Amino acid sequence: MRISLSLFPIACLSFAILFVPSYEAIGQNPIQITSNTNVLAGNTANQAVALSLSGTAQTRAVNVFAEFDQLAGVNPGITSADILTGTVFGSVANTGAFDLGTSPNRGLGVSVSTQSGTVATDGLLVTFLVDTTGISDGDFTLNLNPVALGDTEFINASGVDVIPFDFSNNVFTVSTSVVPEPSSFCLLSGIFGLMAVRRRRV
Repeated sequence: MRISLSLFPIACLSFAILFVPSYEAIGQNPIQITSNTNVLAGNTANQAVALSLSGTAQTRAVNVFAEFDQLAGVNPGITSADILTGTVFGSVANTGAFDLGTSPNRGLGVSVSTQSGTVATDGLLVTFLVDTTGISDGDFTLNLNPVALGDTEFINASGVDVIPFDFSNNVFTVSTSVVPEPSSFCLLSGIFGLMAVRRRRV
């Protein structure tokens, strides 16, 4: 029996598709990015938003670009980014943080790389300071891709390939009626209690 040569390319393509390694097979599951909070106080500057990583990939460098979507012509501004204090890159010898500029939409970019080797994508990535001055309420999406300045990228050990990531829980609610954290309630209760005691003694 003869096999037609015209079917040979199709057979090769089918074989290749069956044996192409998935991200999971080569240890390249998307890096998961989460935020420490998704609620911001309205008309308030210098609010810390910390983004953390979880995953099994190893990275040698990262370019982080971030900005909030606009709503009715306004959006929260990212005024600074700390990519070294307490972060995965700050825990190893690194090149220092490089400022990649700011965008018209009040976003910014920052990058860092290891001096040698890689770091695990498990821990704090960056802490932003966010300014909601002039915004009372609304829901705003924090974008890491795409951003006017560029795309956030995690570079693998080869220094060439980009590791995929997922940042799906990226909608932030701005509200002037943000309830203080329980620790804040305890502090306020203690202060008011001391004031009441002092008034009784007077």
